[in-house]
Amino acid sequence: MARLSTRTRDLHASPVREMLEVALRPEVISFAGGLPSPETFAGLETPQAPRALMQYGPTEGEPELRARIAEELRALGVDAAPERVLVLSGSQ
Repeated sequence: MARLSTRTRDLHASPVREMLEVALRPEVISFAGGLPSPETFAGLETPQAPRALMQYGPTEGEPELRARIAEELRALGVDAAPERVLVLSGSQ
């Protein structure tokens, strides 16, 4: 008995997600995907927040945040691995 729509059989990886994964490597300077150079953030004082937070992140959410959410869920008795946590935002 199938539990998912038949459309799920033809799902493919997102090219944008793959592009962002490569663009987030420290040795890569990307001119795609709207990823500004952190050096262009002059005048924006963010002493408590890492400058990486000013960039786009992984589609499924920041790995550290996903791990922390999974930890909190496990404390509540929910079987949730970080890989199964998806962080959504209002712009998606």
